[in-house]
Amino acid sequence: MTAEYAPRSYRNTETSGLPLSRVQAAAVWVMMVSSFFVRIEPAPCDLMFAVVVTLYLVGGGINATVIAAPMIFYLIFYNLGAFMSFLEISNEFKAGMFVITSCYMAASAVFFCFYVQTDTERRFAVFKNGYIIGAVIASIIALIGYFNIGGTGHYLSPIFRAQGTFKDPNVLSTYIILPALLLTQDVMMGAKSYRVMRYGALMLVIACLFLAFSRGAWMNFLLSATLMVVLTFTLMPSPKLRTRIVLLAIGGIVVLGVLFAALMSIPEVRAAFADRATVAKDYDTGEFGRFSNQLNSIPILLESPFGFGPTKFRKVFGLEDMITMKHLDNMAKVMLATGLVVAYGYSMEAFYAWYSGNINERFMFMNRATGPYAWAYIALIVINVLIPQALWSKRVRSSAIALFLLSINVNIGMWLERYVIVVTSLHRDFLPSSWGMYAPTRWDWGLFIGTIG
Repeated sequence: MTAEYAPRSYRNTETSGLPLSRVQAAAVWVMMVSSFFVRIEPAPCDLMFAVVVTLYLVGGGINATVIAAPMIFYLIFYNLGAFMSFLEISNEFKAGMFVITSCYMAASAVFFCFYVQTDTERRFAVFKNGYIIGAVIASIIALIGYFNIGGTGHYLSPIFRAQGTFKDPNVLSTYIILPALLLTQDVMMGAKSYRVMRYGALMLVIACLFLAFSRGAWMNFLLSATLMVVLTFTLMPSPKLRTRIVLLAIGGIVVLGVLFAALMSIPEVRAAFADRATVAKDYDTGEFGRFSNQLNSIPILLESPFGFGPTKFRKVFGLEDMITMKHLDNMAKVMLATGLVVAYGYSMEAFYAWYSGNINERFMFMNRATGPYAWAYIALIVINVLIPQALWSKRVRSSAIALFLLSINVNIGMWLERYVIVVTSLHRDFLPSSWGMYAPTRWDWGLFIGTIG
């Protein structure tokens, strides 16, 4: 592989005498190892995440891909819904922190999606190695606290469940599920390096997972591990490896049974397990229990399926007397009128491409409507022309919820129109030798995300 065609992360960019790709990988590894400690916010791994993002944005190595678009749109709308809900309780500090944390987690998900697009196996190996080490450290600390070694139980296990350096046992148990699965996979596939350490790490993590006494985490791990073993066995072409998987599955069940029996021989563990293994706790049942509250919320959800945010927007901002439903109805009519103008423009574009007799105009239109980006053009027509026709209905124009959703729809449609105009006009020009498909860079994605703000 020559330097000219090598991925940007492998080019000879150097920092303090080291290839930048190694510095970036080391930063990712340190970030994942430091993820075992989240007692404070921002946690060390959050600060390292900022360092990692900076290194990759400055030095390159992130491959933005259209494949991630559905996930990005989902995360945008999910967090938009969270913000709308927050408007109703904007004086609650914890609610605001929840929204901020949710946006941060969405951004980190997008980053790691782009991160593994290039050199996937090597980068995931770095991520996996750091994550497993962090999970083992977290498990050891949590077990030390649970068994009150050195008098640490009061701080590391305040509610007599493995908690360690996390604020809640449920969060710890969720954190170590994936490392437990990754270690199980390594054992199952016969990873040769550090074999004894892998077995020991797996036992530590599973013991911690059990002693965190999170019923949801137990079920999550058992179902995920079962699915992983079944799929690996089914898709494995080698009979020898299939036999190994079966034998290890049987041996694993036996070892887990022995570990379970050993832990259950401790009276405190047995009592905690009997308490946590019940289907319903006292805070789940009763008139104001969790299950009852969920049942009581169903009529409210049916009455307001889209939540309370948009319907009370004017009330939250004290604008009931300034922005009335009459104003909203008039703006809906303006939106309908401008939508018809846009529809007329699209139809004239098609008409002139046919009527002019110009082969270039015809090709441009047909390429938009039936070419590789036909999905964008069809979506453009549906979003900008067909959906706004719902505004002919008085009932739609009188609903703040419907108008809010239509306004979001129009914003998406207007952005999509720019995409269709620019991309389909440039990806096939007058020289077929220069034809190609558009692949957005990190700057394109940054500009796009900025327009949403």
